[in-house]
Amino acid sequence: MSSSAHAASASSNGAPAIVWHPHQALVKVLCGNLMPLPALDGLKGAADQWRRISQGVTITTHEGQQKPIMDGDKILHPAYEEASGTGEAFSWYAVVTGDHRQKRRRGPERDGPDNDPQGRGLSWITFTSYSGMACFMLLGWVEETKRHTLVKEWATGVLEDDENPLYKRVKELTDAKAEETEGAVYDREDLATECYLDCCHRLIVLTSKHLDWADEGDFVAILLGCEKGEFHRATVKVFTSEARRPWAKTAVAVKRVLGEELGTQVWGSGGGRRAGQRSGSAAGGAAGGDRSGGKRKAPDGSFEQPSKCVCSKCLAAEHGASPPPGGDQE
Repeated sequence: MSSSAHAASASSNGAPAIVWHPHQALVKVLCGNLMPLPALDGLKGAADQWRRISQGVTITTHEGQQKPIMDGDKILHPAYEEASGTGEAFSWYAVVTGDHRQKRRRGPERDGPDNDPQGRGLSWITFTSYSGMACFMLLGWVEETKRHTLVKEWATGVLEDDENPLYKRVKELTDAKAEETEGAVYDREDLATECYLDCCHRLIVLTSKHLDWADEGDFVAILLGCEKGEFHRATVKVFTSEARRPWAKTAVAVKRVLGEELGTQVWGSGGGRRAGQRSGSAAGGAAGGDRSGGKRKAPDGSFEQPSKCVCSKCLAAEHGASPPPGGDQE
């Protein structure tokens, strides 16, 4: 980041600087070149800063269309036909900022500072900061269009209590204070719907500031998901710019962040999804919103048959249990 951009991202009134290095790294994966960070003099709010930074950033969708990441106050979301209502594998969502808390598990202390307030796209998803919303959306597009970067995907089995040590470790990581966690930290909460439980997500992004092997624009992103309620589970996804298997440098960073036990379990799991394979984790895609069962528009314009629902409730029901209808409600 240029010195002027870094200085401008710091707010008066004691608010912390807004960090844009993670966004820069994800845009590099999506667009193939390092996005310059412009001077942000006079722009104290995250929304205004992001609009300036993202000018000229375009996303190539599954249909091969070039779409700008931002259109005014709307952000391009890798939605599916059920959510978009258009039959397209993307949609525009107006981002609402400010105090719009519903009955959320995270208290006010988990919300972003005044210069980086909450953001909301879909009605059941809340991001605790605007910059976090932008980072989750970028990672969603990385997951959808640059699948080779998703190198590990792990989940606990469906659990009926909170005593599983690996689940407890994921919960500990998602609940930890951001300043106690290495890297840039962003949070998202998905409210319960008919088929999904409340789920807290934490995205941890390590850049060249945290990786001694990395050049500017390199990254390791760790996406944690922790469901709350009966028949729940925890998930971990690992994305990296490290190009070659076995991604040994990424493994070291992941174990450092997750701890030896969880890190070893995650790293010993299978790799990421193959091209064309849909997400089956509690995360529902890094950007959120994919709750359609994996239906995808085919090249001929028709829709492929949806895959079997793999949410923890349906998995529990498949194995003879009777999951509750409304998730974990207070």
